[in-house]
Amino acid sequence: MSGFLKTKDKERGSLLLEALLSVMVLSVSLSVIVQSMTSALRAIRYSADYTAALTALEDQMFDLMEGGFLETGSSQKQLADPDAAYQYFLEADPFQETSPGGIQKVSAQIQWKSGRRQNRIVLKTYSLGSDVKKKQE
Repeated sequence: MSGFLKTKDKERGSLLLEALLSVMVLSVSLSVIVQSMTSALRAIRYSADYTAALTALEDQMFDLMEGGFLETGSSQKQLADPDAAYQYFLEADPFQETSPGGIQKVSAQIQWKSGRRQNRIVLKTYSLGSDVKKKQE
């Protein structure tokens, strides 16, 4: 062998060990990076779904405000495109049983499925009943 390739017994194989160690460190760091990117993409997807659901719920609440009086009881509907993935639930009850036509307690809820998870947003508010609105006019 040539003189520059000769090594001492203690240094023999250290180059192979260093190469294996650096490959192992590189693979662990790459797997951590890929895992964090996957988690970030999942969070972005959930945020986009949540924002779209919140916007659809807000649109439904504006429609209720324009419509005026709500009938007591509950209703459910599947939203049309582009919000077809969402189900909308509405419940309106008198705030106090002794004052029919007065203040109503309104609960609006929107649900959607994301993967195996069922997600929902619930919005609770109060609305003036038909008797109160007629007196104001």
